[in-house]
Amino acid sequence: MVEVGWGISVYPARFAGDRLRAVWFEGGRRRECESVSEAKLAVRLAKVRERLAADPPMPRNPGRR
Repeated sequence: MVEVGWGISVYPARFAGDRLRAVWFEGGRRRECESVSEAKLAVRLAKVRERLAADPPMPRNPGRR
């Protein structure tokens, strides 16, 4: 697992032909995406980083009042 910033974690392919997987929290929900190559995943994650930078993160469990 590699942390690439903004709370995004990238998991390597587990075997030949498997996909790379990225996981992050956005809008209080767990999100993920997959790609067959690092280059394609980087393009997708660039868009995710832009959204995360523009919108401050929500707490995971804000509680009830």
